[in-house]
Amino acid sequence: MNNKELLAKQTDLVYQMNEAGVHLVDCGDCGSVMIHKLSDEPHDITCPFCGFTSECSDFPDHFYEGFEQSAEFDNL
Repeated sequence: MNNKELLAKQTDLVYQMNEAGVHLVDCGDCGSVMIHKLSDEPHDITCPFCGFTSECSDFPDHFYEGFEQSAEFDNL
């Protein structure tokens, strides 16, 4: 299995985490990777590392479908 295939497996694992009700995101302020509970209702998230609190859209997904196609992985 090549590196891009291994990276793509990360997306599969994130989907499994989502099914368990949690999600892996990056803090929109300090950049730390964190886990938060998924919810059907809009809610704020607070980073446990820096205390930044904001809406979900300020905490981008750490892994997302197709991330392995990003330019940073072109040399793999």
